[in-house]
Amino acid sequence: MWISPAWALWSRIPVFRVEFYSHNATNLNTVRGTASNMQRRTGRMQIAYWVVTIALALLAGFSGLGKIRKDPHQVRVVHETVGIPLSYFPVLATCECAGALGLLLGIWWPASGVAAGIGLVLYFLGALVSHLRVGDTKGIGPAAFMLTLTAGALVLRLATRKLPV
Repeated sequence: MWISPAWALWSRIPVFRVEFYSHNATNLNTVRGTASNMQRRTGRMQIAYWVVTIALALLAGFSGLGKIRKDPHQVRVVHETVGIPLSYFPVLATCECAGALGLLLGIWWPASGVAAGIGLVLYFLGALVSHLRVGDTKGIGPAAFMLTLTAGALVLRLATRKLPV
């Protein structure tokens, strides 16, 4: 298994140390967090980040594609219910597709993933506010779901980012 140079540096530092005494004062037991435990936890976070990021990128990409194709359901919700002009659809589609691409690139370049995550959080926050502004409580679910998923991807990206070497 490949270990990054940053991890090799951090693995020499004890992660946590818990000391406890048994009822016999002469027996001192020490439990230390090992590098393999920390690596296992980091690996699980990394897998969770990949799953959430790829799912979000697919959802945002298909949503952007629907806006480009002017899908009747999206036109009804975004144009007729919320009141966004049809001329804004290409801009909205570009924002979603760029965010999806940035999230996928963020798997290899963390700064791209963070920037795309922040951009998509702002985008879906704007969608949520737009639905609330017109009183569309039925249509708020998908925007809230995407906002939650985007915030989760951003938090996971920040939690699993690689340390500079």
